[in-house]
Amino acid sequence: MPQDAPQPPFEEPDRPTAAADAGGAAATDFESLVTDLSRPAAHHGRDVGRDDVGDVERIETHVSVLFLTEQHVLKLKKPVHLPFVDQSTLALRRAGCEAELRLNRRTSPDMYVGLRAIRRGADGRAYVDTGALLESCESGARDEAANGAAKRNDARADAAPDALLDVAVEMVRLPADQMLDARLARNDVTEKHLRALSERLADFHRHADGSSAIAEHGRPDRVRHKLLENLDQLAREALPHPDHVERAHLDALRAFIDQWCTQHTDLLERRWRGGFVREGHGDLHAGNVCLWGERIMIYDCVEFDLDLRADDVACDVAFLVMDLCHRDHAEQARRITELYAEAAEDADLPRLVPLYAVHRALIRAKVELFATHQLTGSRADEHLRTARRYVQLALAWALGPAPIELDGETAQDRALVHELERVERARVQWSVGGASSNASDASGSREAPTASLCGTTGDAADDAAATSGRPFRLVAAARGEARDREPFTLFVRAGDDPLDVVARLLDARIDAHRT
Repeated sequence: MPQDAPQPPFEEPDRPTAAADAGGAAATDFESLVTDLSRPAAHHGRDVGRDDVGDVERIETHVSVLFLTEQHVLKLKKPVHLPFVDQSTLALRRAGCEAELRLNRRTSPDMYVGLRAIRRGADGRAYVDTGALLESCESGARDEAANGAAKRNDARADAAPDALLDVAVEMVRLPADQMLDARLARNDVTEKHLRALSERLADFHRHADGSSAIAEHGRPDRVRHKLLENLDQLAREALPHPDHVERAHLDALRAFIDQWCTQHTDLLERRWRGGFVREGHGDLHAGNVCLWGERIMIYDCVEFDLDLRADDVACDVAFLVMDLCHRDHAEQARRITELYAEAAEDADLPRLVPLYAVHRALIRAKVELFATHQLTGSRADEHLRTARRYVQLALAWALGPAPIELDGETAQDRALVHELERVERARVQWSVGGASSNASDASGSREAPTASLCGTTGDAADDAAATSGRPFRLVAAARGEARDREPFTLFVRAGDDPLDVVARLLDARIDAHRT
């Protein structure tokens, strides 16, 4: 795990969740367990009196609590039952831990140390048993059976010394500054890195389970159902937030998915029968990749939902591509697509990326909305804005690339340029007084534009500004490919929220596609 703020799959930082274990443990018992394991001494076995170690960092998500020591990370699953995962009993949590170890050792065997027992010490506080790992189901079953029998005889038996309280996954702590997202942020990802990552991913897919049971997840009718079902779930989550997730955008995305699957049934059929459906990763974003020296470590796959892992290999690639675009690294996303297709000898892959990028962006939007359930104020607002960004990104993928022209010179222009570049996956150039400039270069970006996108103010913008007495900027966009330009105009007031501007831009593009 990285040494700063690791993020498990489909989990967002949150307050502790109150839930009861099937064994009768109340939320307060789990909170006490977390408090105990937050002590440095708890991570040194039965020697609970030790206090000569560094601090323990703690990160909480919807379904897990992570304890970060200097060299290791302990991941404890919360006793929760949520729509996407059931961890309400010790047996279920253990099964989840074992699945996490098995699946992630496919890509990062040295990182996943094993399964640790959490026991009650002589002082009554929980500690990590640093003795033998709980590698076999049999050893854990004996512990659980003994603990269960004791509980039947004595409701307070879990307070006995060495009683098994829970289990957790132990991992090697990875350097945070070597994570792909951190490297991207400081412009430290080279062509060599991208090629090595693409080849590593292609090799992983080549050897992943592609049995008939796995292949069934890629049947054309099942693909369509899965994508539309996810969109339906997102639409339900979005009902309380119409200002953040526009119904018209979801309707346009539904039309895209339905039309794409209808038009490309033969391609989906060929992929299904051709061995391209594998048990992959399921959550392949830049935060789950570590480029450490010559090592490519891919970790933290989805262990709780086979349907998210078992898919066309293009789905993993598209998730990473979508995430790179979301982080405003469109050029690296383009190269990953090309390099993976080359390494895997998969000429059809680029045709599939838009569909699966849309799907994965909508999954991320759904998760962001789900994260608002227990939040209020600014924390909830940030998740809502992020969900909106993902939906906008998905819609831009569905509509295809469009050249953009922008005029302006205020600080807000840079925020708008950033949102436009992120959504449209191209560098935007803007002009001030007729002189063009690469907006990204002005703000410190390292990438050249992927298209020539420069504009100047027109009479309409001048008239609008004169009428309102406020500065306006002209945004023009085109439908489809650059060769099929059908320009239209939007007027943007100073102070407009960039996400609102992008929404209006996408609305105009939807209308253009209908004509």
